[in-house]
Amino acid sequence: MTGLRTCLPEDCVEDMKTTTSHSQSFTATIIKRWRNKANRLGEIDMEGPQGWNESTPSPIVLIEAFPKLHVREGYVLRAYQFREGFNGNAFVYAMPESTPLPDPETCERREDVLLEPPIVPGSLDDYMQAINGDGSLRSYLEASILARELAEFGAIWHGISWGEHIVLDTDPFRMDKKNSFFGYDPEMLEAWHWEKGKSDDWRPNVSRKGSTVTVTFYSFTDVMPMRIVRHVDRFKDGSYTFKPKETALAYAPGGKCF
Repeated sequence: MTGLRTCLPEDCVEDMKTTTSHSQSFTATIIKRWRNKANRLGEIDMEGPQGWNESTPSPIVLIEAFPKLHVREGYVLRAYQFREGFNGNAFVYAMPESTPLPDPETCERREDVLLEPPIVPGSLDDYMQAINGDGSLRSYLEASILARELAEFGAIWHGISWGEHIVLDTDPFRMDKKNSFFGYDPEMLEAWHWEKGKSDDWRPNVSRKGSTVTVTFYSFTDVMPMRIVRHVDRFKDGSYTFKPKETALAYAPGGKCF
């Protein structure tokens, strides 16, 4: 479709392109805005108490950054924050609103998870079970990003992983002076080893086929080794839980390490 279009401000920044009635593509810009707002809302004090403590702020504040989503009635998101020196992570729980978060020292621990976080009786197996949305294709993209932001809620320094990924919507290997992702350096192309083929369309995309909704997007991280990653999340229509599948499409030497 060509020509001018009239849209609300929120729609304009999204710059959504409809390919069919069951598939929509989005820009990396709108995802960056969601993430930036979530990071502002969920900012953690790096100089807080050491060890496991109840998180302030609560992770539920992140929902404000994702307007198509909400927490199911009767549930709430809470978290314990772990700090060790200047490193940290939090662990998020979805639980009944009437259930208080217990003292972490009184809880059993998950020995199968890094840092052995507390086990909270009555919490849901997956915090995304407490998330609902308006059913739009965009709401599933928001859920994909929200789940990753919640997984990294409270991450400090060595705890950061997803926070070092940049979501893409154009070919990062375009070597022209105006649009080059890596800077105008043709030698950069030769440094990359491709495990899988390049995408023909780099835009974040959401499609619905039958009872399955599929979210696909690509990201770049410069944490050693540098990688281009394809993310594919599949939802059952009407549910906002999913199992992420991540595939490294390409590698390059160098990058940063914590």
